[in-house]
Amino acid sequence: MRTRVLVILTAVFLLLGCTGCARFQSSKRMNLAPFAEDMIAVAGDIQYGLGQTNAIYLRGYAENPEAVRMTAMAIKIRAIIRGAISYALEVVSLAGSRLTGPQRTLALGDKIEELMRPVVAPPAQVLKISPAELDTILIDVRSQTNLLDGLNAAQPVINEIARVSGEIFEDSKQALDAAADAIQRQISEKVAPVRARDTMLRNYQLTGTSALGLIARHRHGDTAAMDTLVILIPSVADIASSEDGLTETELRAIEDRLIFALETVSNVRTQLAPDIELYWKQQAELEELVANFNAALRQARVAIIAWSRAHQRLASGITDPAEIDIFGIAKKAAGDFVPGF
Repeated sequence: MRTRVLVILTAVFLLLGCTGCARFQSSKRMNLAPFAEDMIAVAGDIQYGLGQTNAIYLRGYAENPEAVRMTAMAIKIRAIIRGAISYALEVVSLAGSRLTGPQRTLALGDKIEELMRPVVAPPAQVLKISPAELDTILIDVRSQTNLLDGLNAAQPVINEIARVSGEIFEDSKQALDAAADAIQRQISEKVAPVRARDTMLRNYQLTGTSALGLIARHRHGDTAAMDTLVILIPSVADIASSEDGLTETELRAIEDRLIFALETVSNVRTQLAPDIELYWKQQAELEELVANFNAALRQARVAIIAWSRAHQRLASGITDPAEIDIFGIAKKAAGDFVPGF
């Protein structure tokens, strides 16, 4: 009797233990959502920085060749990031679906083909995986009997996407620098005549106010003040050169002439002010756009590295979100970059 009870208890224990294992494994396989959620969070600000903000003061400069190339690179990067997020969501969906293992790997192969499209789209980089090798990898992925083996078979493609994306990010940085330099030259050349005139008028204002100060000094007994004034403002020489000394009426006539000239100069500068103000607004907007683009490039590089490394862990059979930890991978990847990239 005692032996029979022990056998029953052992069987119940084993049954409960196996059920617990099955539930644990199932929960690990089902709980892959952080793989996608974290990827979305890591890549959250990238779309904004890569051209989603609309230029206001630089709208007329978007058609130069350098800016067109930069825009094309930004579109490509956004497509790659969207593809990586979509792929992560698909992996999570397949892991929780009721499809059989072979059905899941067939769907995974389709998603990998879709994932490659923005990578090979123009402007294109040279791939280390040939079309024939890619076809072989896709056949291998689709021939697997379970999702994790399919992910493992797909890892070479993920690695290649990460490598090529790094080249794309570097090319985009160069395109950004070239576009910024070209736009900077354009806005500077366009405003150069206006700034030159404004500088000339400002200098005249400074000279005119100095001349008014010399009149005040003359009134206080500085006998050399008028000679200096004539050197500064030759146009008042007909009044200021009187050998018999200047009357108050003559001094006021000089003041009136100087004040009229200063008011005229001020009015002309007021007319030039909108062009000068636009120039500085364009400068500020260009700096902001370049800073946003650079920040987005850094985030994109970090996101793709984190995504590929997390995928590698997932493909190796790790399904515990704490072990995948895209945020942790991203933080480490960000620390590997040279400041100022």
